[in-house]
Amino acid sequence: MANAFSFGSVRQQEKPKQNLQKFDSILKENYVPGYKYFLFLVDYVIDQARLALLIKDIERAGILSYCIVSVISVKKQKDDSTTNLLSLESNWRKYIEFNGTSCECIVAFGSAIRVLNKSADVNFYDFIDDKFNSPRYFCGSEFIGGPDKWIYPVEGIGGLYPLQLGNDPTNFLTRFFREKLRRIQKEDMSLKSLDMRDYEVKYIKTKEEVSAVLKSLMNSELLAADTETSGFHFIKDTLGTLQLSNDGEIGYVFDWENVDTRILKQVFKTAKRLTLANAKFDMKFLWQNGVTGWYPTDDTVLLSHAINSNRTKGLKAAAIFYCGKFTGYDQELDNVVKRLKIKNYLEIPKDVLIRYAGLDPIVTWRVQKALDKHVAKIDKKFPNEKQPEWTIERFYREVMMPNANMVSEVEIDGIYVDTAIADESERTILNKIKELKKELAKLWKVSEDFKFESTKELGQLFEKMKWPCIERSKAGHYATSDPVLVEYDRLGLPGIKELKELRSYNVALKTFINGWREAFVEHEDGTTRIHPNCYSFGTSSFRHAMSNPNLQQVPARGAIAPLIKKILTIPPEGPDEWLIVNADFRALQLVLAFADCGLNRNGVDPVAYDIYDPEVGCMDAHSLTAHNVFCNSVNLDIIEIEDEAGNTYIFGEDQQIKIRRPLITDSEELIIFGRDFQNTDEFLGYV
Repeated sequence: MANAFSFGSVRQQEKPKQNLQKFDSILKENYVPGYKYFLFLVDYVIDQARLALLIKDIERAGILSYCIVSVISVKKQKDDSTTNLLSLESNWRKYIEFNGTSCECIVAFGSAIRVLNKSADVNFYDFIDDKFNSPRYFCGSEFIGGPDKWIYPVEGIGGLYPLQLGNDPTNFLTRFFREKLRRIQKEDMSLKSLDMRDYEVKYIKTKEEVSAVLKSLMNSELLAADTETSGFHFIKDTLGTLQLSNDGEIGYVFDWENVDTRILKQVFKTAKRLTLANAKFDMKFLWQNGVTGWYPTDDTVLLSHAINSNRTKGLKAAAIFYCGKFTGYDQELDNVVKRLKIKNYLEIPKDVLIRYAGLDPIVTWRVQKALDKHVAKIDKKFPNEKQPEWTIERFYREVMMPNANMVSEVEIDGIYVDTAIADESERTILNKIKELKKELAKLWKVSEDFKFESTKELGQLFEKMKWPCIERSKAGHYATSDPVLVEYDRLGLPGIKELKELRSYNVALKTFINGWREAFVEHEDGTTRIHPNCYSFGTSSFRHAMSNPNLQQVPARGAIAPLIKKILTIPPEGPDEWLIVNADFRALQLVLAFADCGLNRNGVDPVAYDIYDPEVGCMDAHSLTAHNVFCNSVNLDIIEIEDEAGNTYIFGEDQQIKIRRPLITDSEELIIFGRDFQNTDEFLGYV
């Protein structure tokens, strides 16, 4: 029986202890007095073969004094969740100092940084880009217990040394690790690049005090703002607290009920710069609660995205990347939320909420300052050689921020819907589903109550009807995926067309009718609207993304398209005639790439120019390739030989084939062209 423990008023079941064999976490101790000492923290107790390769790389880089320690005291686990790894944590901390010498830094392999940070907020791949971004971060001790060292994340041991590739498993990740071995011996390990000032969180309790503090924050050079809310919907949920900081040193926390919105408007409007982390979330709540007429000048998430769109975003990750003092600063909050299963953040114990909430604007302020310096450094080091006037910072300020502010206006206004048409479309879809099920039941001789939506029962039915097995699912029954249905349709089997239609109507019902209804908001003016979340430049390719619901995926064609599109209507106060326009760039990335990275002196790829030249007709690159492959003749000299067993061997005439021939005392390598290979002894042996 598992033991129970209590946290506050909640009792939980403790997981049974794992019966695992423990190993000594120290894998190699090579401390040498008088030399810089380094700690290598591997992600599990590694085998001797990988350990030997690791030691070879370390010592080949000239590192003489070091320890290799496993972050967990067991061999690699199938369950590599952060929670499980922390439960298996070894005594690695005792090796931060060895024989009175503190390590210069820590090289952390793979999941080791999750043990260091006590979270999975960042991973090794966030540090792969070591040209635009720093290949390291400082792990402070204030919130997660240290180790107060610079951390250099690298790939896990298994990825660095994939032994299945042979005796010399060198790859890009291995080379990246070797480069870091050189860097750690010469880089500055001081903290002068970090803002390590002390800080203070002040909870302002009365309306009079709140107004006085707000007035003192007017005309700020840089003001950071944040909010705490009961949920994620700016209309359905409530605003609980407001947090501000204009120096990155003091974070003020105000209960929203004590905030004079008239004064707060002036605080926002007079700030020379106003920054938030994921600004659209907070600004919609503030606009909805009467604080209108202002826009943020900055957003730490957007600027981080502009610098590297593949890197983890958000304030937690940014605190790790840029604010070593605040690594894991919200760990206490996360633990409380998890243990008490809290969904409404305003129900968090007040003392914990105030401490966490007050740190948010402090961290945001410091991250913004760090990002300002970082982007200026990048723009100077990597100028745009084609259009030097367009820097990353200019793109962020003149394109990304205005777009995000405009999108916020669209989100708060919402998309108008006609509920009567939604009901009508639902009835039509339900009737069509009923008709299709009736038709399928007749074709396949089953009851109309048959579970046509169940892939398991459908697969079992196909097998019972003795249809050919195209593919089996993991559970062992016939697969019924779309590619399988395409093959069944090609074979002319009955009911496939109807089954595809049924699935389309079921998707329409679940995603667009029921899914959209969950997002319907009734407004006081009698209108019903959807307020989706649009992520400006949210993808790695800087496209917009959308959720709750995704209105970028409204069906454009097919039987269900008219039933869904007409649910979206025009505002009642709008003009009599509206025109909805759908605009898209065909192959935009290819066009820009070809235009920017040409092969001739004029900077233009002549082939690409012919493809996309308006005078030629704006051809499509894929269509042109297909035409050249399937329509134009392709002259390829090949040799095709069939042996006595009917096996066919094909070689290109000019194909270079490497063979090794034994000599009396050694062997030699030769390059044989395909045209000659068939006449060699090696070819006969191959056949």
